[in-house]
Amino acid sequence: MRPGSRVEVLQLSILGGMFLAAALTWPSAPERMPIHWNAAGEVDGYGDRFQALLLLPCLALAQYLVLRFLPLADPGRANYASFQRTYDSVRLTVLVLLTAIYGMLHASLRGQHVDVALVLPILLGGLFIVLGNSLGKLRPNWFIGIRTPWTLSSKAAWSRTHRVGGWLMVVL
Repeated sequence: MRPGSRVEVLQLSILGGMFLAAALTWPSAPERMPIHWNAAGEVDGYGDRFQALLLLPCLALAQYLVLRFLPLADPGRANYASFQRTYDSVRLTVLVLLTAIYGMLHASLRGQHVDVALVLPILLGGLFIVLGNSLGKLRPNWFIGIRTPWTLSSKAAWSRTHRVGGWLMVVL
């Protein structure tokens, strides 16, 4: 992996922006804030400042660190070089999804109406499209993709399974 690459800088900038937004919002934030919406888009869960302002950035940071260093623990880590751009795009897409959800929470805190029942399925659909388009470009590894005994034992099975799985994810 390239620690100084543009993808890393972009992801760290996004994470920094999330924590900066939390720090700027903290002093004026109420004690109780919406943190969960039901399928109809109605608020059905409230939390304190930490839950509303820091939990999602902390989860995004944990996700970044796990996906950043996961290839180092993979016995098939040599394969990552062959799909590095795809892996980077998956990492960035997941982080952007978490940031968009965090943005919806901040918009809600500022009194703007956010139709969560409309926006969240669109965001998740975008995630599935990116993941589906990425599946066919992945190479055998132990941590990302459709990992079954037969896909891990055969490159041909891995390739065919991921191509079909990718199409299905895009269609769904």
